[in-house]
Amino acid sequence: MKWCSMDNVLPYALPVITMLALLLAFGLPGGMTGMVAGPGHGANVAAKAVVYTLEGQVLPAGSIVTVRLGGRSASMNASEFIVRSGGSYELAEGSLDSIGYRGRGYTGNHSYAVDVSGFNISTIFPPGNYTLAVGVSYEGKIISSAEMAFAIG
Repeated sequence: MKWCSMDNVLPYALPVITMLALLLAFGLPGGMTGMVAGPGHGANVAAKAVVYTLEGQVLPAGSIVTVRLGGRSASMNASEFIVRSGGSYELAEGSLDSIGYRGRGYTGNHSYAVDVSGFNISTIFPPGNYTLAVGVSYEGKIISSAEMAFAIG
């Protein structure tokens, strides 16, 4: 069955996997694990942006990882993101059919995580409701995205 191929599943699986990683970064329901409140100064949001690669697919080396946190936004080249994560990586020629890409990119079954603060974005927020979003794009085409709402205080 062609509908069950990785090319068709990948665009839907990456956001789900990323969302699960974000849920783990913020703690499971019933707790505020991952956030530390400072008296009178709001809270420091501690979270990680996570990007996954899969065997048989390539993440274009020129991709951009973007983090949006409470109306603030910052981006980083995927190559820099992967280096900052400290993880091992594989560069190879290949394709990512969901965006029609053919060329050199990151492949293999790997996950890369970088603290949101590593994006040079302020993570201190007063009490309120916020959204954390992580997206990966290449030449304006969205490869994956996920977002999660959370509340402080």
